[in-house]
Amino acid sequence: MTRVVLITGCDEGIGRRAARAFANADWTVYATGLDEEALEPLEDDGCETAVLDVTDENAGSVVDDVAEEAGRLDCVVNNAGVGHLGAVEETDAEDVSDLLEVNVVGMHRVTRAAIPHLRESEIGRVVALSSVVGRYPLPGMAAYTASKFAVEGWIEALRAELEPFDVDAILVEPGVVGTGFVDDIFSDLDDRLAEGGRYADLYRMLDYWLPDLTDLGGDADEVATTIVRAASAPKPRERYPVGMQGRALVLGGHLPPWARDAGWRVARNVSRVFGK
Repeated sequence: MTRVVLITGCDEGIGRRAARAFANADWTVYATGLDEEALEPLEDDGCETAVLDVTDENAGSVVDDVAEEAGRLDCVVNNAGVGHLGAVEETDAEDVSDLLEVNVVGMHRVTRAAIPHLRESEIGRVVALSSVVGRYPLPGMAAYTASKFAVEGWIEALRAELEPFDVDAILVEPGVVGTGFVDDIFSDLDDRLAEGGRYADLYRMLDYWLPDLTDLGGDADEVATTIVRAASAPKPRERYPVGMQGRALVLGGHLPPWARDAGWRVARNVSRVFGK
């Protein structure tokens, strides 16, 4: 019988490519997102589509509807997420709350509804899109970093909870991948640079280094392929870093804090000398 996957955040970027990659791998795909019109092209690729807002308290009912319609649910991919750029002092608490509501609480809401269905599957899988910043903190993006640290810890705990039921919980850890998501971050960065202020050096450093990180981060298709591989593997790994940047920064996460701090000082000094 064809395996069934539900993916959140398929309006664009990695989610859209993951939906197509699963369809090409002969999965039955339920691609969900906020924008019904944006999802429609995926129907031409053989996907079923549904509107799902992970911040909606009733989001779980969409998961139940999918499982009922398909007759089963084998995998849920928690891809929906939002970013935020800004020093802590310049970030409103409301912005942090809104970000965590999508990146962490929304993930919980969808997965909690999926677990009873995944227990009935022979290969039940929860796949969560984390980030290298979940292992290597990024100054200027503390709120986003915190959300991905939360995703990492949440999946670690969930994996142990679900092991007795033969349901796997897996992390996919992309680097800075060039998508609309990252374009929004660069737009926010331009605004911060225009404002100047006491954190101007921080934003100049990010403006100098982020394009290089994007070049090393792999692409959205590589991330999508990795998601399908994690969902399909007979014995999946706990983590799947993606791209050269992903693997390097995950390893860098094992450095002692003083070494990472020294690295940021060097990066800041280089951007002062060679930046715009």
